[in-house]
Amino acid sequence: ELILEHKNETFKKFIEKAIEIEGTINEITYKNNKYTLILSEKNNNTLILCEMQTDQNQKIKKLNVGEKVKIKGILKGVLMDVIVLNCIILDQEIYE
Repeated sequence: ELILEHKNETFKKFIEKAIEIEGTINEITYKNNKYTLILSEKNNNTLILCEMQTDQNQKIKKLNVGEKVKIKGILKGVLMDVIVLNCIILDQEIYE
């Protein structure tokens, strides 16, 4: 489950820590030799920006918008959306 209640104290405990996130891919972008996955969760308007490690590029090329994915990365904080850096794909299977 995504940690999206970013205004509460529980969320603050996870900043600068590795977290796992599962969500639906809204967008895949590529800039400065890095992919970013923008994930969402049903019933929530907050997006999660996941900047991926470059060694994940081949796995990301197989993903499509609308698919579910599970990633792990370092929670950096929140501006308008949740920001997670140094992400890797934990399970490349497509969820139903």
